Amino acid sequence: MKIFYHRLIKTLTVFSVIMLLPVVFYGQNTDKIQQKFSPYWYMGANIGINQFYGDIQDLTFFDKLSDDKMSVGLNLGHQFTPILGLRGNFKYGSVYSLNEGANREMEASTLLDYNISGTVSILNLISGYNPDRKLDVYAMAGIGFMNWKSELRNSNTGAVLKKHGTSGNGPLELTTEGYIPVGAGISYKFDDKWSLALEQTWNGINSDMLDISEGGYAYDITSNTALNLSYNLGSLSGIRSMVHNYDQVTYEVTPEVLERHGDKVKVTVKGQFPEKYFNKHAAMKFTPVIKYGEKSKTLKTITFKGEKVEGDGQIITAEGGSFTYSDVFTYEDGMENATFTVNPLVYSPKGNPVNNDATEDNIINNYKNAKVGEKTLATGTIITGQRVLFVPGLAYNKDVNTNPGTAIALADGYEKETIISEAANIFFQVNLAYLNWRLPLNVDNNTKKSIDQLKQFIDKGWKIKDIELNAWASPEGEESFNAGLSERRAKTGMKVLKKILRQLDMNIEDINISTQAKGEDWNGFMDAVEASNIKDKNIILNVVRSQQDLVQREQEIRNMALVYEEVEENILPPLRRTNIKVNSFEPKFTDAQISEYSLNDAEKLDSKEMLYAATLTDNLDEQISIYKKTIEMFPKCVKAYNNIAYTYITKGEYSKAEKMLNKAIELKSDCAIAINNLGIVAGINGDFAKAEKLFTKAQKLGVDENYNLAVINITKGEYDKALSLFAGKTCDYNVALTYVVTGDFEKAEKALKCAPESAAKYYLAAIIHSHLGETDGMYKHLIKAIKADAKYKTILKSDKEFAKYANTPDFINLLK
Repeated sequence: MKIFYHRLIKTLTVFSVIMLLPVVFYGQNTDKIQQKFSPYWYMGANIGINQFYGDIQDLTFFDKLSDDKMSVGLNLGHQFTPILGLRGNFKYGSVYSLNEGANREMEASTLLDYNISGTVSILNLISGYNPDRKLDVYAMAGIGFMNWKSELRNSNTGAVLKKHGTSGNGPLELTTEGYIPVGAGISYKFDDKWSLALEQTWNGINSDMLDISEGGYAYDITSNTALNLSYNLGSLSGIRSMVHNYDQVTYEVTPEVLERHGDKVKVTVKGQFPEKYFNKHAAMKFTPVIKYGEKSKTLKTITFKGEKVEGDGQIITAEGGSFTYSDVFTYEDGMENATFTVNPLVYSPKGNPVNNDATEDNIINNYKNAKVGEKTLATGTIITGQRVLFVPGLAYNKDVNTNPGTAIALADGYEKETIISEAANIFFQVNLAYLNWRLPLNVDNNTKKSIDQLKQFIDKGWKIKDIELNAWASPEGEESFNAGLSERRAKTGMKVLKKILRQLDMNIEDINISTQAKGEDWNGFMDAVEASNIKDKNIILNVVRSQQDLVQREQEIRNMALVYEEVEENILPPLRRTNIKVNSFEPKFTDAQISEYSLNDAEKLDSKEMLYAATLTDNLDEQISIYKKTIEMFPKCVKAYNNIAYTYITKGEYSKAEKMLNKAIELKSDCAIAINNLGIVAGINGDFAKAEKLFTKAQKLGVDENYNLAVINITKGEYDKALSLFAGKTCDYNVALTYVVTGDFEKAEKALKCAPESAAKYYLAAIIHSHLGETDGMYKHLIKAIKADAKYKTILKSDKEFAKYANTPDFINLLK
């Protein structure tokens, strides 16, 4: 028993050293590293020493080195997982043991053992798989059988006392017993192929006859301590080798983060296969996939093939090779957080030509195949080109072509100053300037009555703006005479006016009176002839127009009066006149009265006054209340529907605005401003196709829609067209955005710098600074954007414009 424990202590000492080594190397690294593992085959050769535990044993622990016998062996194994493996072992050697006290020695001169053992990687089990780890500790256990022939001798005389086994030399002529091997080892990996291990194995033999002595122990035990040199064969399959070495294939994606331009996303992948990677009998189906949420989009497929493979696809030789893959796909909602992945399928066509159109199911069902493992090539999609603004400013416009690109309120039509005019004509006899009430023209035109009406108009007491008094002569006389004649007729008219004012007890000095003697009324003559039914009126007009000499022209008029009776009777007489025109201000409510009535006594106001009242307050709720009352009082007032929608847009209540605009268009289908505003609402809601249709329709009706259509072109990715429609406009958010998506950040910064302040402006400025590598400016403007509008903190969390900063402390703190 004492000898057995000496042997056991010696063995356990070696095993303890083996088990303590990993603690020295890995005691401070407890992180589990989980990486992709590929199964592989390996083979090894070993040399070691055998020891024996049984009835014949040494008496001491260290001094009987002659008890240890050499062994050599081979093994072949397969590592299925990072933890589990299986290997077959063969060893040849001998064992020797001496018991001096009993004068006995035992030697098994031919010892062959064969076993199959399972292996367990202790470090991978505890710490996780790490392909870069150099050291590993593992345990082994299995089942096998052992052959031997042995002799028991007198240690003093050398006389053979007993033999076990035949005298033959073949394994089948030796003693054969089953045994159970149990052991452990520690290995060091020099590189991906070579490793050296120190192993300790205990073999429990199902026999007590190895030492040809019975009685002390029921079973004999041998142990083996060996150095094992192993070579990694990789996979015996070329496909498996490609799977295992897939991490050596490199990809470069352009752009690094996908970008949406219009409704399309273009991606380019440049790949490189390393030397000796591609098996000459293998093929690879390369099919990228866009994954977003629970959805996915499969992109086009390309095929690679080895040198010995026929059919479709790009050949990759043993020297390696490169490729370029490009595709364009339609953007869908949610792709801003998409991942661009690829998990190539490698397979062996078995001598069949490769077909690009073969589906994965077809390949999987007909050929040996394997997926190499999914790799993420890019994460997220930049959608900056969609961050357009459709309401850079609101406008209350009287001119539909003012401030394009905005929501527009229709002009209320209210005039703070309305001029009401009343006029009377006094007619005169040819070449005379005195007032003759019996003159047929004065009688026929009720001149007296018109003078009385003028008097009554002045007597209303409205504030007179001015009085215009103009006198003319007909153009058939001599010019200088007619000039004097018109002056005298003007004086006659002034006498009439003064009489009216005296009767009304008004001071003429308090009134602004403009008196003009206009001489010959050529314009009146031409207009009267044009409007007449004279048969030869075009001849008359041509004669007058062609005659440049004024004296000759007057003579022609006299001649015409002789030839054309109608000219003498109907054209010339009405031109001999004086016109008195009084311009007065129509009485109006004050702005304060209009505001008060619109809220509390609206029935006193007309539709124009109600629409005007809404412009007198900045309170949006009051505006809406006034417009609602206007609609109630004037249900067909298109302006009221449009302008309440304008206010709803200002408040950001776009669904209410849309409802009111549809009502305005229902009442007036060609209301260009309402159509424009409905396009603005569609654009704000992201329905760019609808917005474009509405802007185009409004443009045909006369609205300048170049700006809005330029914005639409940004969303369509047509940036050159957008810039053309902007027509050199600067100091504008959308112009700056166009330059950002085209990569011209210098122009973008210039256009944005003087644009109106807004949260959107600050956010776009942050994007510009990000591209320019100016982090201080980026953070400064991000802070301003979030402060101005908290929604930008949410946008920032998923915006891939800032992907490279996402894990930095400053960026993380910004999102808290």
